[in-house]
Amino acid sequence: MLHELKCEGRHFNAIWQGKKLFEYRLNDRNYLLNDILLLKEYFADNRHYTGRALSAKVSFILKSSDGFDSLNEFVIMSLSNVSIVRT
Repeated sequence: MLHELKCEGRHFNAIWQGKKLFEYRLNDRNYLLNDILLLKEYFADNRHYTGRALSAKVSFILKSSDGFDSLNEFVIMSLSNVSIVRT
C-alpha cells in the first residue's frame, strides 16, 4: 500500500542524506511490512510543500506491542530503497 505523508524539512533532508533510516508515526493507517511511504517535504511554520518527495519501502516495523508505547498507538518503521520522486 502507498501512504502519502508530510515530512518536515529537517527530517526529509536527514532521510535523503542517509542519516535517518526510520520513521516514527502514529499507527492510524495500519502500516504493514513492504508498504511504500511517499514522504512530501513540508514546512509547518509557513504551511507549504516544497515540491520535493521521497519514496521509501517499509522494511521492518517495531510496534507498540513490543513494549515502547503503552497506548499501542505508534510504530517505528525502518526505511529502505529510498529514492527521490518528482511531484
